[in-house]
Amino acid sequence: MAPSTFTDRVFRGLRHLVPELEESVSVLIAAESTARVYYRAFRAATQSLILRRVCDQILRDGPRHVEPQSDQLVRQQSRRGKVLLGLTRGLPRLLYGGTVVVVGNSHRAAVLGGGYRLGRWWSCCWLELAEAFRTVAPTGNPMAASAVLSSGPKPRRVQAFAV
Repeated sequence: MAPSTFTDRVFRGLRHLVPELEESVSVLIAAESTARVYYRAFRAATQSLILRRVCDQILRDGPRHVEPQSDQLVRQQSRRGKVLLGLTRGLPRLLYGGTVVVVGNSHRAAVLGGGYRLGRWWSCCWLELAEAFRTVAPTGNPMAASAVLSSGPKPRRVQAFAV
C-alpha cells in the first residue's frame, strides 16, 4: 500500500471530523471534484502510457462515485429555504476553496506540468464542483463549465513523470 500523503490525511480527517452524513458527503464530493482536475493535469504532464491509462480509468470512474451522493445532497437541500440553503452550501464551498489551494500547492509539479496555471486550476476546480453539484459556477455563467471542462489547457511535458 502506498504511503499516505498530506492531502489524503486532510481529506480523511475532514470526513471523520464532521459526523453528519451531508457534510461528510460534501467533503467526498470536494475530494473527487479536485481529483478529476488533478488527474487531467497529471495525464497531460506524463509521457508514460501506463500512467495515462490509469488516469483515463480514474476519470471514467469518477462520476460514478459522485453522482449518487450529489443527487442525494441536492434532494436533501432542495427542501430548505434560501437562507438555510446558503448557509448549508457556504461552509463546504469555503472548505473547497482551501482544498483547491492545498492540492494545487502540494501537487504543483503535476498541475503546472499539465498546463494549469493558478487561475486555470482554480477555475477548472470550481467548474468541476459546480458540475458535481449541478449548480452554476462562481462566475454565474452555467455555460462556462462545459466550455472550460471540454477544452483542456495546453500541456507542458514534465520528464519527472515519465516511467
